[in-house]
Amino acid sequence: MHPSGEVRRHEAPAAGGPPGGSDAGFDRLTQLARRLLDVPVTLLSFVEGKRLVFKAYRGLPESLVSRGGLPLDRTVCRHVVETAAPFAVEDAAVHPLLKDDAGARARGVRAYLGVPIHAPDGAVVGSLCAIDGVPRAWTGDDLDNLRELAAIATSEVRLHAEALAQARTLKRLKRSEERLRLALAAGGLGHWRLRLDRLDLSLCGRCAALLGLPPGAPPDPAALLEGVYPDDAEAVRRGFLAARAEDGPFAATFRFRRPDGALRRLRVQGTADRADGGRMIGVVADVTERFDADATTARLAAIVDRAPILVASADADGRLVYLNPAGHCLLGLPPSRDGTQGLPPNDDGGPLTFADLVPPDAFRHLRDEAMPAAAALGSWHGETVIRRRDGALIPVSKIVIAHPGAHPGAHPGVPPQFSAIAQDISAQKNEAAQRELLVRELNHRAKNTLAFIQAVARLSAQGAADVAAYSEALLGRVQALAAAQELLISEDSAGLARLVARTLAPHRAGSEDRFAVRVEDDLPLSPQAAQNIALILHELATNALKYGALTHPLGRIRLDARRVDADGAACLEVVWTERAGHPVRPPARAGFGMTLLDRAVRTQHGGDLALDWRPDGLVCRLRLPLARILAG
Repeated sequence: MHPSGEVRRHEAPAAGGPPGGSDAGFDRLTQLARRLLDVPVTLLSFVEGKRLVFKAYRGLPESLVSRGGLPLDRTVCRHVVETAAPFAVEDAAVHPLLKDDAGARARGVRAYLGVPIHAPDGAVVGSLCAIDGVPRAWTGDDLDNLRELAAIATSEVRLHAEALAQARTLKRLKRSEERLRLALAAGGLGHWRLRLDRLDLSLCGRCAALLGLPPGAPPDPAALLEGVYPDDAEAVRRGFLAARAEDGPFAATFRFRRPDGALRRLRVQGTADRADGGRMIGVVADVTERFDADATTARLAAIVDRAPILVASADADGRLVYLNPAGHCLLGLPPSRDGTQGLPPNDDGGPLTFADLVPPDAFRHLRDEAMPAAAALGSWHGETVIRRRDGALIPVSKIVIAHPGAHPGAHPGVPPQFSAIAQDISAQKNEAAQRELLVRELNHRAKNTLAFIQAVARLSAQGAADVAAYSEALLGRVQALAAAQELLISEDSAGLARLVARTLAPHRAGSEDRFAVRVEDDLPLSPQAAQNIALILHELATNALKYGALTHPLGRIRLDARRVDADGAACLEVVWTERAGHPVRPPARAGFGMTLLDRAVRTQHGGDLALDWRPDGLVCRLRLPLARILAG
C-alpha cells in the first residue's frame, strides 16, 4: 500500500494498447471497491500484449506504481483473464495455484478476489480486483459488489470504444473530404448542391470561379440559366427536369456566357434525390480547352483520313495500329472504313509491321539510320521504296516521325514509337527519267544540227559565185532548218503536213493561189528526215522563184505527198510539179544544193531524188523508205 493512501493513476497506454476510458471514472471505481469490500488494495488493469497495465488503483505499493504494470504471467490477475471468470483466494499460502507463487508472496498478496472486464464484443480485456494482506473469507456480497463495479467499468470501456470509433469515423470523414477536395481541385472540378423544394443553390469556391461569380456571392439559379447559350438552353432544361422527376442522373455539356462576357463550354453532372425535400448534388468542369482540342484532333484525323498520301503509326513493338485509306490503296491492301480496324495480317499470318511494308534492304536503312535519326532529332526525311502486297516496289518520299517521349532519355527503358508519312513519287521519277532522256536527245540533236549547218555553210560557200550569193543561199537554207527544228522542239517529232506548210510559207506569201499542196498523211518524221525534206523543199521553191514557175504570172506549182509501195517497201513519195507558163530549158548543170541533197537522201535515208525537166516545167520526185524516216 502507498504510504499516503492516495489514488495514483497510470499514464494512458500508447496507441494500440488496452481499451481506455475516463481515468477519473476508473479511479472512482477503485475507490468505491476499496470502501465496499474494506480492503487495503484495489486495482483496475488492462491487458496489453503480454503485460498487465495498471489503469487505476488504490493502495498499490510505490514499487509497483513506478513500473506501471507487470508481465501477465507473473500476476494473480492472469487467472481471471485466462478463465474469463471470477477468481477468489482466501489464503494464498494454502491455495493450490498460489502457495508456490513467490511473486505473490513478495507483493503481500494473501487474499485475492478478481472479476473480468469485457470489451463491447465480449472479449476479456482486463480485471478489477481486491487484495488483502491477511487471509480472508470472501462473501457473496463481496463478489456481487465487485461484479457490479466491473460491469460499470465494462460500460465505461464500451462508451470509450464507441466514442473512439466515432472520433475515428469523423477523422476518416475529414480525411475523405480533404481527399475529395484535393481530387476535385486536381481535376479542375467544382461541386454544387441544389435544394429542389426551394431552388436553393450552394456552390464551392471552385464552382463559383468556373461560373465567373465572385467568392461568397449567393448564386441565383435563374440568372445562371440565363447565361446558358440559347441554342443549348432547351436541352439543359429538359435534362434537369427529367433528372428531378425520376430521381436520376443529370448530365449536360453546354456553352455558358459568364458575367465577364467570356464564353466557356461547361460539363455539369449530378444526381437527384427527393428525400428530405429533394436535392441534387453534382460537379461542374470547364471543358472548353478539351472540347477545342477534341475538335482540332477530329479535324486533323479527317485530314489524315482524306490525305492522298500514306500515313501509318506503329506501337512500341513496331506493329501497325493505324493506316489511313490512302495507305491501304498505295500498299494494295483491302480498304478499311476505320484506319484502326481491318489491318490484314502479314505474309506469315502475324500482325502487320513496318518491316512488312518495305524490302529487307530498305528496312535495314529505316531501322539503322532513319529511326535513330528521328529519335534524336524528332523526324527524318528521305527517299526509299515500299513494297505493295503484290510485290511491286514503289519509290516514295518518306518522313519518319518520333512520337513525344521517344527521344533518348525521355523514358528510359521504354521503346520509342514512330509514325511514317509516305508519298508515291513514281510520276516524279518517271518525269526525271524522261527529262534526262530529253536532255540526251537534245544534246544529240544539237550536235547533229551544228554539224549539218557547218556542212551546209561549207558547201554553200563552194557553190556561191560571190559573197552576196553565198549569204542569200546560206540564210535561206538555215531558215529552212530553223523551221524544221521549231517543229521538232515543240512536238517531239515533225509532222509532214506541218513541215511542208512551215517550209513553204515564206515562198507562198502573196502567191497562195499559185500553190496547190496535198498531203495525204501527216507522217511523224525523224529529225534527220525533217531537216533534209525541209532543205529539199526550200531548194525547189528557191529555184522556182529564181528560174522556174514563179518567174511568170501564169506559173503554177503542185505538191503531192502520199504513201506508196516501191519494190515491196512502204515509202513516202513527194512529187513537186511546176508549170512554168513558158518554155523551160534544163540547166546546163545540176544545181549545187540539189546535188548535195540528192547525196544526203541516198546515203542517209536510202531514198531516191529524181529531177525531170520538161518543156513546160520541172517534175521532182522524192521517195524515202518509211522505215528510215519515221520518228521513233
